[in-house]
Amino acid sequence: MDLNNLKFDGDAAIGICKGVSQRTFTNRTTGEIMTFTELGLATTTVDNFGYVQEQTKIIALSKTLIDSGAVSKLNALKDKRLILPVWNRSYKTKSGADHTCYLANDWEQTHFVMQDKLKAAS
Repeated sequence: MDLNNLKFDGDAAIGICKGVSQRTFTNRTTGEIMTFTELGLATTTVDNFGYVQEQTKIIALSKTLIDSGAVSKLNALKDKRLILPVWNRSYKTKSGADHTCYLANDWEQTHFVMQDKLKAAS
């Protein structure tokens, strides 16, 4: 795999798969209970003091992905370094703007597991 020639139609997220989690949210206005299913993708950086800091990027999964069995497939990739196709949805909030990062529905055809390549390179 040539990492310099990866092609995605959109953005890509790179990191170590932390697995999939679910959280619920109750809409204060309507009382509707919503469940969010999210993938954690961790990256590490070294801060100004030489300490390693881990940050986890949250990537939302669509209902289509959940219904297709993506949760168990992604959980099977736990602790592997991945490159995943994602897309972002921006929206206005009361305090400004925000965005949600979503896993692309065709992730299985376009994701890469980098674990072996990284070990070979070091």
